[in-house]
Amino acid sequence: MRASSAKRPARLAACASLVYGFRLAAASALAQCAMCSGAADASAGQFAFSKSTLMMLSVPYLLLGGVALYVVRAFRRSREKSGGAAGDADSTGR
Repeated sequence: MRASSAKRPARLAACASLVYGFRLAAASALAQCAMCSGAADASAGQFAFSKSTLMMLSVPYLLLGGVALYVVRAFRRSREKSGGAAGDADSTGR
């Protein structure tokens, strides 16, 4: 099933706030530890150090998000195959 049109602005706002939050977190990730910062200043690779740090920080979140997406989709598929939620089967309340 598709999300109702009333829920779309709320989801859009939630996604926008997540992107903004990740953007703020990325700014603090650019200020690496003292050893990495010293090594980056000594070479011309400061940009590469910053990007590699961001990549290493993002991988666990992407993996967790992928597993969560898989679980949610599997749950929805099994729910659709069984004919909906358990409470929907008996509308008389008995």
